[in-house]
Amino acid sequence: MTKLPIELEDGLVLRWATAEDTEAVAKFNAIHEDGPSMNGLIQNWTRDLMNGRHPTTSASDFLIVTNATGDIVSSSCHISQTWGYDGIEFPFGRPEIVATSPDYRRRGLVAKQFDLLHELSASRGELMQGITGIPWYYRQFGYEMGVDLGGSRRYQFPPQKKKAETGTEKDKDKEAKKRYSWRKATTEDVSLLQALYDNHCQNSMIYTVRPENEWRHELEGHHPNSIVSKDCFIVEDDNGRTVAYTRFACWNHHVFVNEVGARADISLRAVGLEMLKLYETFAKKRQEKTGEEMIGVVFSFGRHHDLYEALDPELASAVKPYAWYIRIPDMKAFLHKITPVLETRLAESVMASHEGKLKLNFYRRGALQITFTAGKITEIVDYEMAHQRDADANFPGLQFIQLVCGRREIDEIQHIHADCHANNGAKVLLKILFPKRNSQPIGLN
Repeated sequence: MTKLPIELEDGLVLRWATAEDTEAVAKFNAIHEDGPSMNGLIQNWTRDLMNGRHPTTSASDFLIVTNATGDIVSSSCHISQTWGYDGIEFPFGRPEIVATSPDYRRRGLVAKQFDLLHELSASRGELMQGITGIPWYYRQFGYEMGVDLGGSRRYQFPPQKKKAETGTEKDKDKEAKKRYSWRKATTEDVSLLQALYDNHCQNSMIYTVRPENEWRHELEGHHPNSIVSKDCFIVEDDNGRTVAYTRFACWNHHVFVNEVGARADISLRAVGLEMLKLYETFAKKRQEKTGEEMIGVVFSFGRHHDLYEALDPELASAVKPYAWYIRIPDMKAFLHKITPVLETRLAESVMASHEGKLKLNFYRRGALQITFTAGKITEIVDYEMAHQRDADANFPGLQFIQLVCGRREIDEIQHIHADCHANNGAKVLLKILFPKRNSQPIGLN
């Protein structure tokens, strides 16, 4: 690891933060708060990350650049977590809350910080990094938009109706037929939540692994006025059995829902319709409290989710996803890690028991050769290529990341990039090894 602090030009100093820097960093990060509705949201998130109670991140995971008067002019941080790839868990690093004061931009301060964050991530054995951010920017640090971010279906609240008179036989009959109720989740529910969360993750090829300490943090570790704070509710049937959970937050006139996990042996449509009532109840409370008009619900599960199917008649057309920026610093190591998945896909395909070599050319980024013996991957090595036509497949830039992460298949990449080429055998094999799949991992906040 590079030793810090480092003195930069014009009296600037780059160093790791300490707990004593918490308030200064939090106030600096207010630079992200655009308008009164965001007042304190990023600052409180920063404090939660630096206060020593976060499961993987502390003040020492923050980088700051100070000027000659000691004021912070640039900052970033690193959040470690675990992701999964079709059943294979791997360590993952998340750079976050990246900011530079306007007067100090275009001096390479973020680039210097990312070099250090990548060093930190490598020291922890993290095979992938990912960040959500503005268009194009993080490509210059070795990232490609490789995993879907967002993508949603929307539900619009019906017009407000006048309250019906209570006490009628019709009202009593409605109450008698009520099948589900909901309650706020607590840390006592972690084991229940984990089982239901596993069902939620069945919709994603790449997903977030959430151990107990991270569940506890998500339930009680966030300041209520933090941009990442969410409500978590459990749905129970009339026998008191937990059948589903949901996590959501009210934001920008909508209830944003990014998690719904349910038992496999229940009607997801029936539970989903009940959840719509829950979201509408919360929306009404927020509207009464803040005066903000609440329009509806955004189910942000990516391109595909079982709830989309269950509530399809009630939901508007799909909104296409943005993307996580993904960095895989050692593609050979990552392919070794996910080899069991690749071998399973091959065994269940039209190329089972495949024998041969697959030569992948990444142009200036080198080349890899994968050897298959009786349907097993027996070797993944660097490959010295004399000419690009010697390769079975050629990938410009970082496009191979999109293939590995299932965001694009080979035909889509070829359609966009004329310098992406694969021979016939390689094309069939690549479609088997790296199918296009939905992924919707959740950042550890």
